[in-house]
Amino acid sequence: MNKEKNMDKEKDKEKKLLLLIVILSLLVRIGYIFLFTTPQNYINSDMSFYDQYADALVNGKQMTMWTAWAPFYYIYLAGWYWIFKLLGIYHLKYYLLPIIHSLIFALCTYLIFETTKKLSNARAALIASMIYAFYYPYIYLNIFVMSENLFFPLIIISLYLITCKLEKRRTYYLLGFLIALASLARPVLLLFIPAFMLWTLLYQEKPTFKIFLFLVPILLLFCAQAAFNYSMTEGKVKGPFSNGALNMAFAWCDLRGIIYNGDYHWEFGPPAAIYYPESKIINTTVEFTNQPYYYSMAFECLKKDPKQLLYRFKGITRLFQSQLFPWYQNIAGWRVLILIFKIITAVLLIPFSFYSISKIKRKDILILFGLLLLSVFAIEYLANAGEERHFIPFTIVFIILGSIGMESFLHNHFIEERKKKDNAHPR
Repeated sequence: MNKEKNMDKEKDKEKKLLLLIVILSLLVRIGYIFLFTTPQNYINSDMSFYDQYADALVNGKQMTMWTAWAPFYYIYLAGWYWIFKLLGIYHLKYYLLPIIHSLIFALCTYLIFETTKKLSNARAALIASMIYAFYYPYIYLNIFVMSENLFFPLIIISLYLITCKLEKRRTYYLLGFLIALASLARPVLLLFIPAFMLWTLLYQEKPTFKIFLFLVPILLLFCAQAAFNYSMTEGKVKGPFSNGALNMAFAWCDLRGIIYNGDYHWEFGPPAAIYYPESKIINTTVEFTNQPYYYSMAFECLKKDPKQLLYRFKGITRLFQSQLFPWYQNIAGWRVLILIFKIITAVLLIPFSFYSISKIKRKDILILFGLLLLSVFAIEYLANAGEERHFIPFTIVFIILGSIGMESFLHNHFIEERKKKDNAHPR
């Protein structure tokens, strides 16, 4: 009876502490947005066009999409804009969106807790919750109208479902739906799909049917997005994505900028590569929506210099030399904070992640996490010239594994040692 009471007390403490972490995380995010930034002033660059397209969609205007950005995100934005318009608060959209995204990210702390607890114990789960809740890059990106605010939570929910709810068949259908939306918002996540399918084949019963359930919503959503893109670009974009070819051209042709001088003038360049003078800038009259042209450009560059297959990793090292995009100079000390959290991730979380390998309860999830990390490195290798933020959702894997390793290390080397000393020398 006493043991049950003690367990109930421990659970109550966990719940209260977790609730406190969630509330503090939300307050820090909202405080950061409104104390250090000016929301109406950071609608620029990529964000400006997402905002314009969403505004046009919700107000019944037709805008021909010509950019190379993931087109699904502004459909998501238009959903919120439609609600704001219905409630008569449309003029507050630049203030409301960061608050909503901050709330979503803060609530995801609970999912991080449950996922980590399932794989280890409550102590490790609380460590993971605290690291996630106050991990600066996640807080920083909350202030922007960027697709990270959609696909980060979708990845967190997906990992939670895989870890805690996969015994139900309908979970596979829901997972397919979530991963499809995340991939449409950020195509770098596409390799999550074969990684999860391979893991299902290896570790799940009746894998063929479960993979079928997983793929159905993916195919339906991809087809729907392709039809939407075709109509919005007057037939120029014929698939669900519109930016993969440009990224490959930047990666394999070592470009730091493409300047389009056709019906309009537009300059495009990946953040980390912009300040590398050895990289090239090219002028073109071929629209960015012409995917075959830019894929062809990438393969031509590879044919001219096949040694790139060996030194392509140079492009990945650039990611860790860059600053988070978008850049917002008015945020006090953000460059220093970014550097601090890079060091924390590299020096603390990654080594502890390896330490957790022998401690984690489910080795199959460890395999899945490994496949996810391999998939993101494969995408970065193939089609990234310097977008550091592409890596950020996968730091979730290191936060979970690193916290498990950290808790186990501290418990084995300090708490247990202290108990042994106390038992050897009782007071």
